[in-house]
Amino acid sequence: AVPMTDAGRQAAHIFLDAIAAWDGLRPNDFAASDLAIQRLLEVDAIRLVLDEATGRTDLDISGLLQGATITMVMLIAAVAANTAGATTLEVIAGLRKQIDMLP
Repeated sequence: AVPMTDAGRQAAHIFLDAIAAWDGLRPNDFAASDLAIQRLLEVDAIRLVLDEATGRTDLDISGLLQGATITMVMLIAAVAANTAGATTLEVIAGLRKQIDMLP
């Protein structure tokens, strides 16, 4: 298993902060959520890396992806564990249906 990086751990907390700030009912929830998401740059979850030898610039989002993935894995596992008879795969299937119904 790949160990959790500090950027990944902080990104996971930032995603949870963004979710806590947004309940979808008030227009200003987006602003509060966006403010939390901006912190991803501060914790190096999103980095622009310049290779001076080649002049190549890469966008490193590994911390972002690690934080998002671990947050989803833990939430899906918790929903499955707290839903009688549900499996992780069933929870994922339900999420896919909800995603596909978004406008």
